[in-house]
Amino acid sequence: MDKKLKDFLERFMYNQELLRSRYKFESASACALAAVESTARGRDLEIETLEKAEDMLKKETGIFSSYRGVLRIIVLSKLSSSRYPERLLKESLEVREILKNYFVPGDYTALLSLLLPELCAYVEEAVVFGKEIYEGIKRDHRFLTGGEDILLSCLIAATTKKDIRILDDIENCFRQLKDHIDAYQDSRQMVAEVLCMGERDIRFNIVRFLRLHDELKEAGYKVPGDMKLSSLAALALSEIPISDALDTIKQIDAFLAKQKPYKGIFSFNKRDRIAHSAALTSAYFSGYDPDNTALIALAVSMIAEAHAAAAAAAAA
Repeated sequence: MDKKLKDFLERFMYNQELLRSRYKFESASACALAAVESTARGRDLEIETLEKAEDMLKKETGIFSSYRGVLRIIVLSKLSSSRYPERLLKESLEVREILKNYFVPGDYTALLSLLLPELCAYVEEAVVFGKEIYEGIKRDHRFLTGGEDILLSCLIAATTKKDIRILDDIENCFRQLKDHIDAYQDSRQMVAEVLCMGERDIRFNIVRFLRLHDELKEAGYKVPGDMKLSSLAALALSEIPISDALDTIKQIDAFLAKQKPYKGIFSFNKRDRIAHSAALTSAYFSGYDPDNTALIALAVSMIAEAHAAAAAAAAA
């Protein structure tokens, strides 16, 4: 492992450990993904900036805001990592007001309000088209479609040309994946939606994703079958050569396996570790990305974690 990657991963572990120590009763996975976010931006988190972000969030949104639980940790990390946190929060609140006109407010729309301003200049246009995509997906797959699809539909709208035929692409991708990957149907739907983001030929994205998925499985790695599989799909959107992506995932996985949060009875499992490794690989190579694919990768990982937390809460 070269020094640059080692320094990057040590910064990630520092940020993760700081978040886990400050937010002991919050989701460990949320702390890990928030640490990916801050590390991707080249920032070492500090208690002082987190405290400032906490005060800002409480002042602007109140105690009973949508920024709670898993989402709260991610929001605090984003604010702490931003050069202009006040502006970021202000833009987010403005986008939330737009979203209220089209979707029922909730955790996913709250997260979307933070992501959209970074991905597109014409937010309301993306939301209107995103609503159209979401309604089409729900019509075709009513029992698979949930709140996460609101967020994904708007991300598709923000990163592609306005063409409702994107629904055909999503459906075709969904059906192709059925024959190639062993995953829950809602996870496969999420992967299909992710692979339809951006301007590149979707067939090329599918080929890249399947190569990442298959080569990791053939090498004996535990590839997620739930929505965290989408972290590999997001990585497939990038311009990173597949051989480099695979090599980096394997190096990161080997590094994480030796760290405290990733070993022991109450640690992240091997599938979580691969999902984190894929998200970190996207973040590490973000300099390759001319069109926000690193931001999409982070967003997709956050969506998967928010879904996992919601499912765990419902089962409790």
